[in-house]
Amino acid sequence: MVQKAPAGRGRPRAYDPDTALARAMAVFWAAGYAGTSLDDITAGTGMNRPSLYGAFGDKHALYLHTLERYRALARTALGEALARDRPLREALRRAYDTALSLYYSGEGGSRGCFLIGTALTESVGDAEVRKTLRDALHEIDAAFEARIRFARDQGELPRDADPPSLARLASAVLHTLAIRSRAGEPRKAIDGWQSLLADTPSDSPVRQAVGQQIAAAATAAGIPVPELAKGTDAGAPPPGPDADALADAASMPDQQRQAMIRSMVEGLAAKQVDNNTPVRIINSDDKGSQIEVLDGAFKGMHGFVPQDNVH
Repeated sequence: MVQKAPAGRGRPRAYDPDTALARAMAVFWAAGYAGTSLDDITAGTGMNRPSLYGAFGDKHALYLHTLERYRALARTALGEALARDRPLREALRRAYDTALSLYYSGEGGSRGCFLIGTALTESVGDAEVRKTLRDALHEIDAAFEARIRFARDQGELPRDADPPSLARLASAVLHTLAIRSRAGEPRKAIDGWQSLLADTPSDSPVRQAVGQQIAAAATAAGIPVPELAKGTDAGAPPPGPDADALADAASMPDQQRQAMIRSMVEGLAAKQVDNNTPVRIINSDDKGSQIEVLDGAFKGMHGFVPQDNVH
C-alpha cells in the first residue's frame, strides 16, 4: 500500500505583499484613485484580479492599504530627519529635503506627496479616506511640535515660543512643497523655500536683501554704515547681534521686517548723536538711556545711548 504524502497547506505565495503594495501605490500615485482602473493595477503589479482581491480586497481596500503604507514610510523618514542629535534648523532642513527627494522620485519627475496628491480629492466623498488623511496630517503636526518643543526646552528657541503654532507653520511649508511639486514646478524653483523657515545662512539672498534694505534706509537718513559694509557683499550684514536679527527677519512678514529695519536704523542713529543734538531721555538705568532725537537729521528717531556716552 502506497501512502500519500501529507497535503500541504496551500501553494506558496507567488508575490511579495510589500512589493505588490509599492507597485500599486505607484499606479495610484500616477493617475489618482478615480483615474486608475483594475486593468492598470494588474498591469502595474503583475497580479491577476483574483490574486489581488484575495490579497488586498477590492480596489478601495487596496487603495487604503497603499495610504497606510505611505504613512508608515513618511513616519519613519520624518522621525529620522527630526532626530534630536542635531540643531532644530538642520532637522527642519533635512525633513524638507527628504520630502522633496520623495516628491521628485517618480519616473516622470515631479509627483508630489502621495497623500496630498491623491487622498485630498477622494476625501470629499469618502469618509475612510478623509479620516486617514486627517490622521496623517495631525501625525505630521505632532512630529513637528514634539521636535520644536524639545528645541525650546533646550534653549534653541525663546521660552515664550508656541510649539503648536510653529508646528502648523512647519507643516504648511511641507504641504506647499507637496502641492507645487505635484503641479510640476521644477525642483530648483522651490528648492530654497524651506530655507525661509529652516535656515538663513549669511550668504542667503533673503538675508542679503534685508541687509541691503537696512543699508539703503540708513543711507537715506544720512547715517554712515561702515559696519554694514564689512559684509562679503555690499549691504551684507556683519557677524554679531545684527546678523542674528537678520536671520530672524528673513521669515518675518513685510510689515514686521520693516519695523525691525527701522529699529536697527534708529540704533545706528543713536550712535551718531553728539552732545549738541537735542534729545529727550525716555528712561535710564545703569547701562544707559533710551532717547528720542528732537532735532536734526534724526528727528523723531529713538535709540539707546550707552551710559559712557551720556553726559
